[in-house]
Amino acid sequence: MSKLFRIGIVGCGEIGVRHARTYAQMEGAKVAAVTDVNPAAAQVVAAETGAQVFASAGELLARAGIDFLDVCTPPSFHREAEVPALAKGLPVICEKPLASSSADARAMVEAASKAGVPFMTAFGFRFHPGVRRVKTMVQEGALGRPLMYRNRFAWRKSGWEQTWRADRRVAGGGLFWDMGVHATDLFRFFWGDIRAIRGRLGIQAPVLKDRGDKAVEDAYVCAVESEGGILGTLEGSFFLPVEESLLTVYGEEGTLTLGFFADEHLELRRPGAKEAEILSVRGPSMFKTELGHWLAVLRGEEKLSVTGEDGLRAVEIVERIWKEWEAETRR
Repeated sequence: MSKLFRIGIVGCGEIGVRHARTYAQMEGAKVAAVTDVNPAAAQVVAAETGAQVFASAGELLARAGIDFLDVCTPPSFHREAEVPALAKGLPVICEKPLASSSADARAMVEAASKAGVPFMTAFGFRFHPGVRRVKTMVQEGALGRPLMYRNRFAWRKSGWEQTWRADRRVAGGGLFWDMGVHATDLFRFFWGDIRAIRGRLGIQAPVLKDRGDKAVEDAYVCAVESEGGILGTLEGSFFLPVEESLLTVYGEEGTLTLGFFADEHLELRRPGAKEAEILSVRGPSMFKTELGHWLAVLRGEEKLSVTGEDGLRAVEIVERIWKEWEAETRR
């Protein structure tokens, strides 16, 4: 029988609930302790999992007797929960973005390195069944020589501007911090390190424009180039009336497009073909694959495929583009 991991979850909002429910479906995983600044949110997860509720991350770490920590709070609170956990020798999995600043992200990576324990950034889209199918097909030469890449996350996210995700003190910035870290990491996942990136951020929702120097972006467009010379565009908006979230790889022998949310299939287009070939990408949810990989790493069965360093690289890139935009808008 596999080892039973006793899990502590810090942050019981939307993602924390998803993680807790995913662990409940997995052998060898038990959510044993939870905490949230909103006690009612922690109680909801506790009622579903049988976990003990603690008043703070510090109390949880001191008393819960867990095997690893899963951090699902807003990014500005990651460091205060994770550095003490890592110092105690506990492995940590942390939701993206790794932090609301590169300084905090670097401190966590250094703490994990010093402790010598696994530290994973939860970039869930790396584990999306469609993303994995696209990468495998590209690696196997299904499109011939890769030429270009496009990633677009766009939909109308009503009420987003009233949440912590639009508060720079908590999130680091706006949409580019929220989804741009995913886009940046996916580009690195496919093509390796980034050689150059240039970005333009924008504000489309009128309510955000009214915030003056406290405003955050709800749109972005970036041109990016890999060390190997692959060119790409990263685009996002939280103000478009129709959802359009796509990943497209262009090669000499065809084009492959994945719809992240709306469809569970790929479209493969060949030169001269009248219609696209439709390929199914049904599979386990990216959360189940992601957390299953994490447990396999802790059991020594797999090598960690997405690290704290990956999270740090994404934060460094997003932070640089964001600061350039902020400096320009404040002139």
